[in-house]
Amino acid sequence: MGRYTMKQLFRLVLSVILFSGYSVQADIYRWVDEETGAVVYSDQPGKDAKRVKLKSVSGYNGRQLPGTVTPQIVKKPPVYKSMTIISPANNSTIRDNAGNVSVSLGINPGLKKGHSIILTFDGKDTRLKSTRLIIKNVARGSHELSARVVDKDGSVQLSSEVSQFNLKRHSILFKQKAINKTP
Repeated sequence: MGRYTMKQLFRLVLSVILFSGYSVQADIYRWVDEETGAVVYSDQPGKDAKRVKLKSVSGYNGRQLPGTVTPQIVKKPPVYKSMTIISPANNSTIRDNAGNVSVSLGINPGLKKGHSIILTFDGKDTRLKSTRLIIKNVARGSHELSARVVDKDGSVQLSSEVSQFNLKRHSILFKQKAINKTP
């Protein structure tokens, strides 16, 4: 094994203690090097070496005490597997002059009894009991839509990804230009 400095020996002993589940006991020797005057520790005795006694390492057995029961953590399977916004598709453009947007959600499996859907449209929540809805008179421009399923206590069971879409409507300004051009 050779000669070790105090720091190297400490690291070695610490590594053995930390990474070994067993108690290792080896003879360690200490002496002063005649050339450098440094204190040396090794598993091989040097000139005028003295054996070093190490303190025993304490440990914990971890056995279960009689009469105690280890609680079992029972994980409930999720009620729902997936939820998606089918329509409007993410990053899509809808053209509807009346501003009507048809929303369709996909939930697998279907909505359970006592659960409801909360649809968030541009930051405003609306509670639904169905997976289909038409939002009327939506302003032109970009919009965000997301949905989540909640149980009767209001705990979120599942959430969808955010869907962004653009709505293009006929502009009033376009009508005025058309009227101004007629003779």
